[in-house]
Amino acid sequence: MAYLLAEKVISRLNTPGNKKVEDILYDVQGLSQYLHVSIKWIYERTHLKEIPYIKIKGHLLFRKRDIDRWPDSHKTPAARLPTNLRVLNKRVTC
Repeated sequence: MAYLLAEKVISRLNTPGNKKVEDILYDVQGLSQYLHVSIKWIYERTHLKEIPYIKIKGHLLFRKRDIDRWPDSHKTPAARLPTNLRVLNKRVTC
């Protein structure tokens, strides 16, 4: 019963006529194919709450737009060296 309800929700939200590409919902298998990772990896990330997901009646769903933005939240800014440390490659002879 819950599975049928989840399938109805997915099919209504994924109707091609009224949704943009970034509003697509993936299930676990679809997301693993989209990201080219294993299903186990998806379950590990959701268990650790490291990846954005929706849970409806025990079924995990993932919005494409949230998944596409997710890596941006893990960016590490590039470090800029102070100008006085940029010449470390020069050899110093005594």
